[in-house]
Amino acid sequence: MKKKKPATLVKLRHRFFTWFANWFIFRPFWRPFIHYRPALSHVEARKLIKGGPYLIVSNHVTALDPVLLTATLRTPVYFVASEVIFSMGFVSKLLQHTFSPIPKSKSMPDISTVVSMLKISKEGGNVGVFVEGNVSYTGGLAAMPESIGKIVKMMKRPLLIFNFHYLYLSSPRWAAKRRRGQAYGAVKRIIAPEEYENLQIEEINQLIFKEIDANVYHEPPRAFKTRHMAEHLHRLVFMCPKCGSVGSMHGHDDLVCSHCGFHAVFDQYGYLTSPEFGKQTLIEVDKKMKLDYEKFLTKNPNYVLKLSGRLVMILKKTRKRPGQCDLALDESGLTFTMTNRKQRGNSEHFDLEQVMAFAIQGKRRFLFYIRGQYTRMVEFDDDISPYQVLLTMQILKQRDNFKKGVTSYELVSNDPRQYLGL
Repeated sequence: MKKKKPATLVKLRHRFFTWFANWFIFRPFWRPFIHYRPALSHVEARKLIKGGPYLIVSNHVTALDPVLLTATLRTPVYFVASEVIFSMGFVSKLLQHTFSPIPKSKSMPDISTVVSMLKISKEGGNVGVFVEGNVSYTGGLAAMPESIGKIVKMMKRPLLIFNFHYLYLSSPRWAAKRRRGQAYGAVKRIIAPEEYENLQIEEINQLIFKEIDANVYHEPPRAFKTRHMAEHLHRLVFMCPKCGSVGSMHGHDDLVCSHCGFHAVFDQYGYLTSPEFGKQTLIEVDKKMKLDYEKFLTKNPNYVLKLSGRLVMILKKTRKRPGQCDLALDESGLTFTMTNRKQRGNSEHFDLEQVMAFAIQGKRRFLFYIRGQYTRMVEFDDDISPYQVLLTMQILKQRDNFKKGVTSYELVSNDPRQYLGL
């Protein structure tokens, strides 16, 4: 009997669907809407791809980055993606059939992800990784996991460095609406295996982190406009930089504090200007706020973050929606209390030690990875800041680990192994 050929991950149909999506979906509909220009011609793209397959690394600024990068290179790219997108029933099946993304748990190592990446590369497919793991909130780079250097060493493929320029200003993660302005994506350089084979893993990490840095504030100024420039900016700046009050910020035409009257203007170039602090980048504003919030929680150990949202249970291939709930987060742990008619009053509590990992999903969702339980996702309304939930979880987890002797640092900002923020 003939031996059955092992199933491959790289399929011929992926080329067809990439071509179809580029010419009949992206170009006529999405490209004019998002004001994005690929800085690579069709001829240049064909010539470039002949040198592959590549391990493609890029900065991560919007949820549409995989679409835009694929449309720029005009070839199938197998992206590492959050496992959450594989729980959407028919939509997930369609996505897997057409483009076959590689599933990975957010904020947690996953050996099966690495195995799939290596297999796709061996079969001649291009693997795409947004090494930050999270879309930028401020326009700068987020924290990068150290595992990427090991994968580069194992894969032994040319590194294709891709940069998105100005795309953050067209659709900041904290904003609900897009802004009018011209963004573009370009291949920065290609690093051959011979160039990094003698480098240590940490040196490769540093090299990648440096190459993908396309900080919007390091670029020549370019205007991006919308009707209400600071609308929903409080999802990032949730703490007043002047009086230190939490939850008093509101962004619409400008960013204002209802407690002390602080007023700041967010301009078309991405800067926040106030009488007290002058002209600042959002990176500078965020850095100060994170340290101030860490001090606030240290001085107020009994503070409880209470928010309302819609609870979603993430199963392996589908989702369950129990409904509206209240979320309470403090040093005792995480509590979900149902508020819908059928389950009103039902609650479940998890200690901080039971929360293995956590991450923001998209613009308004937050993921809690609970040990021995299904992943919980909470969908918030526009006025709520998932970023505050993230920082609160980081600070409380760090404090809890310090009390139990897991780490010698009580503050996240003093622990060199941790990153305060994404």
